[in-house]
Amino acid sequence: MVNVLLHALNSLLVFFLFRRLFKKAAIALPAALIFAVHPVHTEVVDWIVGRADLLSFFFVLLTLLLYLKYQDSRKSGWLIFSWLLFLAGLFSKESAIVLLLLLPLVDLFLIQSAREWAAFKNLFRRFKEKAVAYAGFFTVGAAWFVWRLAVMRVLDPVFNPKGADFSPFGNNPLYFLPFFERFINSVKVLVFYAIKLLVWPVKLAYLYYFNSIPVSPFVNVSMIVALVLFVLLIFLLIRWWKRDRPLFLALAWLLAAFLPFANVFYPVNVIFAERLLYLPSVGFCLFLALIFERIYQVNKKWVKIMAVAVFTLILLAGLGRTYQRNFDWQDGRTLNEKTLATVPLNIRVHLDVAFDLIRQGRLSSAKPHLEKILEIAQGSANLTPEFQNAQQLLKQVNEQLMIND
Repeated sequence: MVNVLLHALNSLLVFFLFRRLFKKAAIALPAALIFAVHPVHTEVVDWIVGRADLLSFFFVLLTLLLYLKYQDSRKSGWLIFSWLLFLAGLFSKESAIVLLLLLPLVDLFLIQSAREWAAFKNLFRRFKEKAVAYAGFFTVGAAWFVWRLAVMRVLDPVFNPKGADFSPFGNNPLYFLPFFERFINSVKVLVFYAIKLLVWPVKLAYLYYFNSIPVSPFVNVSMIVALVLFVLLIFLLIRWWKRDRPLFLALAWLLAAFLPFANVFYPVNVIFAERLLYLPSVGFCLFLALIFERIYQVNKKWVKIMAVAVFTLILLAGLGRTYQRNFDWQDGRTLNEKTLATVPLNIRVHLDVAFDLIRQGRLSSAKPHLEKILEIAQGSANLTPEFQNAQQLLKQVNEQLMIND
């Protein structure tokens, strides 16, 4: 219930933020409604661990709103309060650090200049005026980063793996790849998983462990298509900066909020997770709201009716899929079954299912899952602890089955 309330509050913050930026409820309300019912958010809302993402999001958007309040009033109290909220967001979850990208992005959007170079000059002038504000945010971010690094060296299993039940390779097969190989695979993840799930959130999974997402050291057709689409996104970003500032904000928000955790420039702990889309999805929701608002502005009655009908269908479809997905989270067994239906090569989920079946005494049913793990991970046996666990369990299961026979 707490997570549901936090998500409702976050949806309200989306409305207030875009109402402040666009001065139009016709943009802010559709964006907030789409955000509220988007099925990709079920992981964050249904999973208790997702509360960190919810709180981080809450503090990031509240910080932006208070920052804009400071711009309007020039009262230092609002600025100091926004610094404190940013710190609260960072302590909720490290993803709040993307605020340092979103702040200048919002400032870029607010500049209304005829020519982009003039806009950049205006931006630099405004940055000088806001030197204290930006210095405060970057100081808070830097202080948190130093603290975080010190803690990670003691507690984080990537830095201190001794005795930790953690596999960097299993959670993120891109972790040890050279830069170019990691880059092309992460672009594929961005295009064919992140953006695809925002557009078509049908096949969802709570865990994308080893081999859930195919990784290749070689350039293949899917990677080429992903790279072409990525270049297209960058082209649209530049074009919309020059010609359509609202669409620029929507796409830039999506990329700025996702790319820092997408393994594109440096490896992170996971190859992909749907919870990572919680903050980036705001850009996608804004994009749909802008399209709807522009179609609705066409001075033809039938076009307006069509726009309202399509938007209503989108909301109902999102609400229906979200309602349906919530039942997948009713217990671990159901969630694992649904996850394997989406990512059948997920060795961690196969192992969880096998453990569950063994506890029930269904050894014959557990055996195929253990054999599947050995088949999938045989080329990476030394890097995935699930392989050794499956070997030992399979041996014990076979011995017990022989005794039973």
